[in-house]
Amino acid sequence: MIDLRTCLLCICGMIRHACAHTRDGRDAFFADRMTQDAVIWNLDVISQAVRDLGQPVWAANPHVAWERLAGLHDHLLPEYYNVDLNAVWGVVEQDLPKLRNTIESLLRELSAPPDFVVMTTEEEAFLQAVINRPDDDLPRLVYADWLDERGDPRGEFIRVQVDLSRGAVEERHGATLGERERDLLFRHRSAWLGRLSGNWRGDAVFDRGFVVHVTVSAREFLRGVDLWLRYEPIRKVALYGAAECMPELANCPALARLTALGLGHNELEHDHIEQLIRSPYLSQLVELDLCYNRNLGPASGSLVANAPTLSRLQEVHFDGNDNIYDVDAADVARVRGTKGLYWTKVLRRFS
Repeated sequence: MIDLRTCLLCICGMIRHACAHTRDGRDAFFADRMTQDAVIWNLDVISQAVRDLGQPVWAANPHVAWERLAGLHDHLLPEYYNVDLNAVWGVVEQDLPKLRNTIESLLRELSAPPDFVVMTTEEEAFLQAVINRPDDDLPRLVYADWLDERGDPRGEFIRVQVDLSRGAVEERHGATLGERERDLLFRHRSAWLGRLSGNWRGDAVFDRGFVVHVTVSAREFLRGVDLWLRYEPIRKVALYGAAECMPELANCPALARLTALGLGHNELEHDHIEQLIRSPYLSQLVELDLCYNRNLGPASGSLVANAPTLSRLQEVHFDGNDNIYDVDAADVARVRGTKGLYWTKVLRRFS
């Protein structure tokens, strides 16, 4: 099920990545082989995505130089070991900005707004079953059958990851399941994440064919999470930049879907923890990461350890928090008496 919007979003994503890899300028690009490899791969994916759109789409949009874009691989990258880096840089510097404007214009012309992907009622039902039963393989495999019937490679990917989760290793298409998993991700990961957001800037972990763990900025999470949860059974989130929007984050209903929340390395202070634990949406959390926020100490740990809103919490990561001003005897006593194992490394500093 490769549609116009998915391919366009993929192209936009690859352009964004190529521009990010080359933001340090021409000299840095020519000096770093890893950067060159990344940009070459981005251009190769752009070429393939354009080919996947097919002649009907090309004919319906004659103002776009589809043939030139589809020929990037054959004409610009004919021999990987002998790539014309000057030509690559020329494409990045001159062609990609214009191409991005064209692709974004096409996206705006589509009937669906940028942050919405049209699904059939049937597909929505399949996805809802997956989201409602995240630990059950059956809804995933039923959805995979539906995707297979429509030629969507996501169906095979779901099957491969389900088989791997069960310990299978047999060959498929001449490769082991692990190799096939990597190949499918290499080819389609950007398009699948593009379905969540045309401007995806985070990281994601797939499990049994679906995104279950994302790492994104807190602002990006707040903007997009309602849409993401329509498509993926996301249960674990790691955020950065949370200190600047903790009140909004604490009041986000989507937190109620999470079992793990990562807020490490966020420069959080005691007030931020007070705001967080007042959230009414933390009842499903079993894991909370507050590592290396530097401004926290046992007083903040005490808030977490005694928060009624965290009734299911089983694991707390609190390393790297040793603020000597965030402690008093009552705090130490309360933490030691509640989930003491989680705070031992901190309490040793103040006992």
